Amino acid sequence: MSFDLAYPLGGEEQENFLRFERIIMTIVPPWLRRTIGGAILQGIARVMDALIYRAGYGVRLRFPFVDEDSLSLAGRERSMTRGPTETSLTYSGRVQGWLPAHQHRGSAWELLRQWRAYNGQDAYDANAGQPIDVLYQSGTLYRLYSNGTLERAIVGWGGTPPPGGWAQAWCFLFVDADPEYDAAMALIPRLWNAGHMLPLNVVLVWPGARLWAYPNADITWDEQEALYTWDDLEPHVVT
Repeated sequence: MSFDLAYPLGGEEQENFLRFERIIMTIVPPWLRRTIGGAILQGIARVMDALIYRAGYGVRLRFPFVDEDSLSLAGRERSMTRGPTETSLTYSGRVQGWLPAHQHRGSAWELLRQWRAYNGQDAYDANAGQPIDVLYQSGTLYRLYSNGTLERAIVGWGGTPPPGGWAQAWCFLFVDADPEYDAAMALIPRLWNAGHMLPLNVVLVWPGARLWAYPNADITWDEQEALYTWDDLEPHVVT
């Protein structure tokens, strides 16, 4: 005999689960399986089954390689943002490597590596990845090319930096993105910026664009003029 509970406890859909509810009704004497005794025992057994199921499910959520639910929770808890095209297998491996990654959090190298992973290593292997520059007030430039290569260079700014300027940096994202995606594009650079720095200035510019008084890109002004208009090349700063 089966008795309906007043409210669902969870876990009832696990048909292959070794349920206490089934076991208890096979080991008690017949008079305990009837209307009153059966209802009491079944109510106790279902609570036990729900407790076991929830405890097991809670443990499973601690492992990022079990299912999509546990993966998303573990990634969010570890501040590992999943890329728009990142597969579960790739993202799971990155989430499991969160501790070594966060040990280097705040360095420009790790910021660029996280950006490369966020956009997908396959794109950079095909020389079609999204490039990014991280430029500090000191004139140190860290660049990730579309083929995944990382480079460090010294840029001569000239002049005297403003007070506190040593803690200022700019991040230039060369992406073809609408302003409505600003927050998503700026998430990785700001999340992995050094904690002692001022808020990172994130600037989105079109791929191939050149900025005034900025290190030379692999494109001439005439080539750029043939690709874009001045309106197209207007960058926008993510606030």
